[in-house]
Amino acid sequence: MRNPLKKIVNPLEMLSQDHETVKSLFRTCEETDPGMKRKLLAEEIFKNLDVHARLEEEIFYPAIRGYLGYEDGSLVREAYQEHQEMKELIRELEQTDQRQQEFIDKLQRLRQHVVAHAEKEEKRLFPLAESNVPLGRLAMAMDKRRVQLMLQTPTPSVIGMFALGLLCIAAVALTFGGGKLRRPSRMS
Repeated sequence: MRNPLKKIVNPLEMLSQDHETVKSLFRTCEETDPGMKRKLLAEEIFKNLDVHARLEEEIFYPAIRGYLGYEDGSLVREAYQEHQEMKELIRELEQTDQRQQEFIDKLQRLRQHVVAHAEKEEKRLFPLAESNVPLGRLAMAMDKRRVQLMLQTPTPSVIGMFALGLLCIAAVALTFGGGKLRRPSRMS
């Protein structure tokens, strides 16, 4: 298991961890029966892929492009193209009824694209970045942007965590407030 703290200081670890997270979400979603759970898992996949792609397109790829020659730069150009193909599949999936076999077929195609893209990045782009790019500054920029993106449109799991937090606060208030939610008293 990866060290979760490494992803804060190493953008390559952050992106690798994103790859593992979304692969796990794909497996779970494909094994889930049609219904609200599958719909939420698919939304989680799409949101994670959107945030990940935006981090790469806005920060990671531009940072490494400046250190690469024409031949290695083609890897970045291919990555942008692969992102466009995945975004198109996501748009199609968002318009497809998740109860249909067509949804699972397209989801599996998307998973295959994502896995191939992630493997290419980890085997070819990451070593180039590791040997050429100042990773500390890149990590800070990516962490900051990730927070911004997650706050703009949180994933279903983030919304669920927020709702759970509110429920916990209400439970504490009910427990220690004598079973009633009370309005704070005014100070005179």
